[in-house]
Amino acid sequence: MKSTHLLSSVSSMIMPFGVRIKKFKRYKRTLFFLAALFFLYYAFVRRKEKRKIQRQISTLATRKTHRIVFGGCGALSIYMMGFIKALLEHFGTEIFRKYCTFEGLSGGAVVAGYSVAAIHGCHDVDFWFQRGGKIPLVAAEGNKFGMLLTTSSVIYALAYQYHTECTEWNGDTFPAWLENNDFSIWMSCLSLRHRPFLYNVAYSKHYTATQFSKYITATTFIPFVLGTWFYYNVAGDKCMDAGYASFFAGGLNTIFATQNEQQEKCRVLYVNFDDLFKIGYGQGKKRKSMPNGNIVHYMNLNELDSSVKAYEFSIYGGEHRADALYERGYKTTQKKMAAVARKLHEFC
Repeated sequence: MKSTHLLSSVSSMIMPFGVRIKKFKRYKRTLFFLAALFFLYYAFVRRKEKRKIQRQISTLATRKTHRIVFGGCGALSIYMMGFIKALLEHFGTEIFRKYCTFEGLSGGAVVAGYSVAAIHGCHDVDFWFQRGGKIPLVAAEGNKFGMLLTTSSVIYALAYQYHTECTEWNGDTFPAWLENNDFSIWMSCLSLRHRPFLYNVAYSKHYTATQFSKYITATTFIPFVLGTWFYYNVAGDKCMDAGYASFFAGGLNTIFATQNEQQEKCRVLYVNFDDLFKIGYGQGKKRKSMPNGNIVHYMNLNELDSSVKAYEFSIYGGEHRADALYERGYKTTQKKMAAVARKLHEFC
């Protein structure tokens, strides 16, 4: 009795499955045809969209041909500020002011902003570290949940302060070095027309501190980590941390291929901890030249300091850790200045 009941139960489970197999075989050609049409349409849309993106971000509104791009690195942006301090002390500011633009994505945008201000004489790197660079770590230490959910509001306030400080320093007028597009921000956008889209924070002297602050916040915004939503809304676009741009339109290679307003070939120096953050190269390839002729050089800070670990990306540790990271970046760069000089010589 029990065996008969078990057999009938198994048969009742198998039979519907067999019927479904027969139906699939009957319609499999139609299903495969529809699937092929879908994938062809998807590939066509992606290709068309990618070309549109390339047209949108193919130029920077500047005549300069040397671009320094700082990658996203979280709290390690403080280490980068120490690197910049040592660099400016050794080489001075004139060569960077005369020939280079500064760009950044995620935490690198913060480094680029503070660097370009120091290079144009608007206070020094120490000032910007004390007034801005270390503040997210200090604020996170005083917050019950650390860096979670509130850091984006801290970054917004610091960006607002940066814009105000630079304007006041320049006699209450918009600084010429921002108007000349020496500083650009990259970010990821969810809207199809921006994947990724280059926002140049300096294209208009009518830029308000609020608008500027939103762009800086957007390029550092990690959903549900630094803020409380999926994205950060900027001028109707749904934006987030620029590190996510690596998933769209070739990632960093799209940024590296950007030219100046005269369509001239550019030399790009990408500064980051490449051993820790490899995801941004699209297919995992580091290209030394772009199809349009741009030449790319890489300043891998892990080659200067192999002891830097991935967990140091996190915003924690308060003022003591911020001071230690800044000092570490400064002293390590001083010790390895010969290697840094060789990289800069190749770039120039």
